Amino acid sequence: MDKLFRMNWQLRDGWFVWCENVPQIELAAVREGGHGSILQTLFHIIDMEQSWMRSFAGRAEHHFQYEDYSDLDAIMALSDRCRPFIEDVVTAWSPEKDLETFSLFGADGRQIETTCGYAIRYVASHETYHLGQLSIWARQLGYDPVDMSQLLTDPQRLGRSRVQTRSRQR
Repeated sequence: MDKLFRMNWQLRDGWFVWCENVPQIELAAVREGGHGSILQTLFHIIDMEQSWMRSFAGRAEHHFQYEDYSDLDAIMALSDRCRPFIEDVVTAWSPEKDLETFSLFGADGRQIETTCGYAIRYVASHETYHLGQLSIWARQLGYDPVDMSQLLTDPQRLGRSRVQTRSRQR
């Protein structure tokens, strides 16, 4: 499971680098599908991941507000801020945790019973799903999307440095 989340984070970091070459107005423009805009979709990925991980760790559910993280720098900082806790949850995962019962409420308000193992795999695939939406939008804007095959050929080139903390010019 750890490797799958690390791959997701490399792809996410690749999208952050991609976003640095796209005007802010395009990143914030509301689009059909996804969660409104490119920035809102990236925010949603991070917010949902951290919320689910808090649940797996037995902590109270918490959601960030997009209005507080509505530009690329803020979203990248939020990702960096949440990642250490998520890494701790993922690396501590065990076969026993996979089998634990997990309850959640669906979008329609009904309670759903599943296992932690199924739920964490859902969280991992959730990011991939939304990154596919970003690829569609990238092509609609005339840009090449992040090349997922770089995970196999050159994973270090794909993402940004974890110590990279520069402000973007807009």
